[in-house]
Amino acid sequence: MKPIVLFSIFLLSSLWSHAKVALYYVEGLNQYPIEAASLAEWCEQHAQSGPPDEWSTVRKELGVLYETFLKNSSPSQETLPKKIALKNYLRIQDYYLFTPIQESQEDDPQELDPFQVSPPIGASISDSWKVMDEKGTIILSFKFCYGQTKTFPKVVATCIALPSKLATWDKISIKENPDEWILYGLNKNKEPDHFFVLARGTMALHPERSFIVSSDEDYAKEYQTVKQTDLIPVLREFMDIQMGRKKNFTDARKEILPLLSKTRKQEKDLRESQLKKLPPPIPKPQAPSFLPRFEETRDKLAQLLHFPSPDQYKPSKESGPSPDAVDHCREDWLKQFKIPKFHKEFSEHASIWYYFYLLPSDNQRTHLMIAQCGTRALALETLARMRLWQAREQMDQPKELTSEYVAGQTNTSSKLVGDFSLFLKGRLDKFGNLSPDGPYSSIFFIRGTTAICLVSSNPARSVLPMAKKLDEALKKFRDQKGK
Repeated sequence: MKPIVLFSIFLLSSLWSHAKVALYYVEGLNQYPIEAASLAEWCEQHAQSGPPDEWSTVRKELGVLYETFLKNSSPSQETLPKKIALKNYLRIQDYYLFTPIQESQEDDPQELDPFQVSPPIGASISDSWKVMDEKGTIILSFKFCYGQTKTFPKVVATCIALPSKLATWDKISIKENPDEWILYGLNKNKEPDHFFVLARGTMALHPERSFIVSSDEDYAKEYQTVKQTDLIPVLREFMDIQMGRKKNFTDARKEILPLLSKTRKQEKDLRESQLKKLPPPIPKPQAPSFLPRFEETRDKLAQLLHFPSPDQYKPSKESGPSPDAVDHCREDWLKQFKIPKFHKEFSEHASIWYYFYLLPSDNQRTHLMIAQCGTRALALETLARMRLWQAREQMDQPKELTSEYVAGQTNTSSKLVGDFSLFLKGRLDKFGNLSPDGPYSSIFFIRGTTAICLVSSNPARSVLPMAKKLDEALKKFRDQKGK
């Protein structure tokens, strides 16, 4: 008997999964059709949220709810329902429910939606519906959809409203009766205190995600004027009016319109107060902007000097600071080297350029640049730019700076200091060319994703001891947390 039962369940599931589904999704006054060959097929589509490489299917996003929806799906072929005549500017109990429309040419739609440009009179200037209290405060924004049967509207609303990876029974709960289905989110005490979807008959409504807030969150404690779940009776009545179940309703256009200017100001003030409380965004490490780009010569120089490929780079415990760490691009970090006095040329979030004198009585500058570039490729590019900058500064006569000329004056090493280095070794003769002997007067090297250069204005002075101290400190930096 068991194989027969299993076969019957499989056959029934097959019929359901291949039944056509259809509905209208409502955004403002606009109603858009959504159709699919079957519920199962629609659920295999990509839920396009987040980076493309993190896209999942609707089926996976629905989690534990998928099988429930498939089991309750109708085996009949659905067609699009008859479009409903939307009722706008409603008063329900103590609240106003509406979607803003262009009332006249004097209205400024950009106050509610900055991307909407000059809609015709009577057209939507918002893609959502609002719940507003008598003081003109918007307390909920929502959208809804409706079809011929109950399941497909619930699936679509759930897919849009439910945050990714939240469809597990320890984070959600369902309350239902023959005519109603509510998907709740649970608070830290595992109690339902906010809802994702309210389905009634063949219509399903969902709040916009910015209004789906648990009472545990600080945002709710500070800004919510009414508990979200307390609005469910109001929304039930709204849905009954739209579906034609309730014939009598109050047109509150004359009450709502005077409040909209106040509403817009409140929304603007709320956004500004929230933005002020947000910490400023932390810039990402990048190549320094104070160096000339040398776009025509840097790549050729790297090729002539046989720079290592960035693809060969494999981070290790001696790779130096993590790509997002920038503490070594600060004057405080340099104090450990006991250099008498620094003078700042330029400073950015992830790069510094200082010059200093190795001795208090010294009048010969040594330039130091440290740039956390975030990637190996940018670090190598910055290395080439540092060398070209030094070559341009060194030239007495104005002539074209070519990569061939600079490469001919440059030595390379993978053992001197850092992972890879460029250096000038020797004194300048009376013609401005390097003689074959002398100290390391300029060194450019990379450690991990950081590029460093030390350039002495005195060709007779070696910067190698200082470069090695910097490199040793950078190697120990790997395990430190960047700020």
